[in-house]
Amino acid sequence: MGYLRVEHVNWSVDTQPKALPFYGKVYFLHVHNVSSNTLYISFDGGQTYKQIGAGSYIELRGFMEKPIWLEKDTVKVKGSASGTDFEMLILFEREE
Repeated sequence: MGYLRVEHVNWSVDTQPKALPFYGKVYFLHVHNVSSNTLYISFDGGQTYKQIGAGSYIELRGFMEKPIWLEKDTVKVKGSASGTDFEMLILFEREE
């Protein structure tokens, strides 16, 4: 088992899907849309998207101390317009 690490990431996206650069065991994910645009997030490589309205957020948590397994390049985000800003807090496991 590795160690848990927290990252706080601020990003800006446009209307083209962009893969997030993390994958593996995620224990907590908080995505907060800090723009006035709509943010879209996909957990299946861009097949379907969850809408996050301006000023809103979503959170994902592991269950019963078990992490969520995210495959590489499966989490994608895009905005309803250029300059869609959002921030994330991620608690994930890193191998030593």
